[in-house]
Amino acid sequence: MHAPTRCLLLAAAILLLGVGSASADSVFGFSYFGREVLTGDARIEGRAGMGLAYTDSMNASVLHASQLADLERVTIGLSSRFSAVNAEDDFGSVNRLGMSTPVIRMGMPLPGRGGLGFGFVATRATQWTLNRPFEGQIELREVIEREGTQFDVPVQIGYRILDHVRVGAGVHFRRGTVRIRYDVGEWNPLFQGITRFLQQEIRDDTYSGWTPEVSLSLNEVGPLSIAGFWMPEYESDVEVGQSTLRDPVDQPSKRKDTLPQRIGLGARLQLPARLSFGADFTFEEWSAYEGRTFTYDQDGKFDPDGEVLAMKDESTLRLGLERESGRVGVRFTTPVRLGFFMKDWHYQLDGNDVREWGVTLGSGLVLRGGLSRIDFSAGYSQVGSRADNGVAESMWNIVVSIAGAERWY
Repeated sequence: MHAPTRCLLLAAAILLLGVGSASADSVFGFSYFGREVLTGDARIEGRAGMGLAYTDSMNASVLHASQLADLERVTIGLSSRFSAVNAEDDFGSVNRLGMSTPVIRMGMPLPGRGGLGFGFVATRATQWTLNRPFEGQIELREVIEREGTQFDVPVQIGYRILDHVRVGAGVHFRRGTVRIRYDVGEWNPLFQGITRFLQQEIRDDTYSGWTPEVSLSLNEVGPLSIAGFWMPEYESDVEVGQSTLRDPVDQPSKRKDTLPQRIGLGARLQLPARLSFGADFTFEEWSAYEGRTFTYDQDGKFDPDGEVLAMKDESTLRLGLERESGRVGVRFTTPVRLGFFMKDWHYQLDGNDVREWGVTLGSGLVLRGGLSRIDFSAGYSQVGSRADNGVAESMWNIVVSIAGAERWY
């Protein structure tokens, strides 16, 4: 077995160890499914998630369907994120480590001028445990455990209708669960747990639905490329399960939630010496969200039966610079990627907007004559402010991806 092949198999095994594991806990999981998680591979993450107007003929890890139109071979890619989080609030500081569920993407060229792709992606996640004295009583504890993940199974197709024009369409099958446990009881410091419960609430909301996608890109008109996509709002079926201390098996119920539309626009400018600069803007209309989720009230106290507070639209600006890999004889040069992003989250804390910013750096190795590669990126981000939101969080991320291509027909 060749050394590059052994490297790919080893990397795949490491990434698959993360299947089913949770990302690092985030205090900013108060509303809905919490923070966005890894949706692209390390090439994209190395540019801070920017890449709507980029193309890659050997990789099916795409941000919208029209990017599949340039596939030349059958490809499969795996990506995973490793995170270290520090969160600070009025109750102190907490450090956590985690690994995200891997992103799996596969694509194949279609006869003519197109490509087909599908995969499995976790789009949002939250996992948070809060343990504190109940209303100032040391002998009583209030324990809140919240976890949730939203998954996306995309099926997409891209086609080149002209030399510079690509169109794409797809369907995204969405599913997710938000689970919360709320306990109040007598705290035993020896066992580090509640020994007699005064209140218990457990509730599970399971979401399922689908949404279409359309996309369009205009590639390499001179040095400029532009692209965009649209995913309309959609209705999600929600199954609600609940149990309490007095009623361990409550009657389940159902409802429908209206989830927000998503729009993205991007541009790329090709520069000399294999350099390129790009910018993406994405928008999610959470202000139009109709439904219910577990939340805190206006005073910051947990209210297990409360209606969701009004949300605001979420927007993100991403900027990236890349020096692409190039062939020199039988070898390839090392790519370099830099990125910066700013995001306004879809809700407020303490009456103020929640804002996030981050920087990234990435690179990679080209293997098997350009048919396979390993990419990696590292990033640092900060979200929230103790002064404005009462809580702040910093996160270090490492993303590792592998991608391989073969001609199957």
